[in-house]
Amino acid sequence: MTGETRTHLTLCHNVGGAQWQLGSLPPPHGRVVVVNWWQAPPPVDAGVPLLVAQALARALVSVACVSFLQGDAVDALAGDECRILAADGLGARLKAGLKGVPARLTLCTTRQPASVLRAFDDADFPWWGQGQVLLLSPIGTSPPQVDRETVLALMGDDWVARAQALAAAGLLGVLRPGVDGAIAGFHALSPGFEQAVLDAIEREARAAGVTCRRGGEELLWTG
Repeated sequence: MTGETRTHLTLCHNVGGAQWQLGSLPPPHGRVVVVNWWQAPPPVDAGVPLLVAQALARALVSVACVSFLQGDAVDALAGDECRILAADGLGARLKAGLKGVPARLTLCTTRQPASVLRAFDDADFPWWGQGQVLLLSPIGTSPPQVDRETVLALMGDDWVARAQALAAAGLLGVLRPGVDGAIAGFHALSPGFEQAVLDAIEREARAAGVTCRRGGEELLWTG
């Protein structure tokens, strides 16, 4: 049909290079799956296409609790759990200000797709500016006990190693934006959880009418 928007999603492994701004790819240990999307015709606005964001949100809460950074102007939905991660001491607050990072972070944990959806469109922690990170933990357990510096480190180049160090804290995996927020990097702490998440993404994408494929780096940015 003329004028119809087609949305596509790929789950790519064996991706290499620094241009994706996901640290060293492939990582020294473990694996990063790059989640890539595009639309035809291209959208006017930047950011994650709504159909893709909805599919990701539904997929993630179907297999895990999801924790993400939430802006102060956003009201948590009933049932969500929010925790304040504050910079301790004047020195830490000054350091945060110099880096342009809020001295106080709110970590919201949820199993509601509507809440996760907001993580892709929060002006205080912009996905498009690589200022967001999603932590995945087991359903029915307390959210990972992480501090402010740990959450911020998961946005850095050594995020995979940082994530692996959090296994004892209850972390199952991390999803974070790559270059310009136009892709996402997903690292699971176990092959079984990686498979569960990818299966869920594929299922929810197809249910939303989004074409979904798995493969290697050759699928990135292709139609």
